[in-house]
Amino acid sequence: MNPENLMTYLNNMGEEDDLSLCDLVCRPFNTDSAQRVQQELHRFVLEFRDARGWLCFQSTVEWFRSGELPDAGTVLYGEVAGDDDHTLIIRQDGNGGWLMIHMTEAPGRNHIAEECRHIGRDHPPGNLAYRRYWRHQPSWGFQPFAARFTGFQTGKGGIS
Repeated sequence: MNPENLMTYLNNMGEEDDLSLCDLVCRPFNTDSAQRVQQELHRFVLEFRDARGWLCFQSTVEWFRSGELPDAGTVLYGEVAGDDDHTLIIRQDGNGGWLMIHMTEAPGRNHIAEECRHIGRDHPPGNLAYRRYWRHQPSWGFQPFAARFTGFQTGKGGIS
């Protein structure tokens, strides 16, 4: 069963409220430069003025909204949502460098996406909101493919 057929099936059952068909474009690149990580982070935040996310430094994890980046040293890893469709993920690559992935949700029919959250705090920044993407593997059926940070969620309300 492909993603489109599954969505039709779920629609007929009334179960698709939190699901949508889409494509997910992932553009990874590696760097061994902490300065390059900072440059890319600043470029992303300039492109998306309402960027929000969290960054892990050597001694602290900082969260931010409205594109106001914290400055606590070298970024080790983090996730930044630019808008509803764009996310920048930063990870150490295990070889002394970083893997950065630009993720963009686009119209399409190759993935099924759902909203999910990781329980965080009952005070700011709140819960971490994500879109989880499923794709069909002919031998295995539908499997989680990726998750993309979309912002913070306070209480049971919307994402900011």
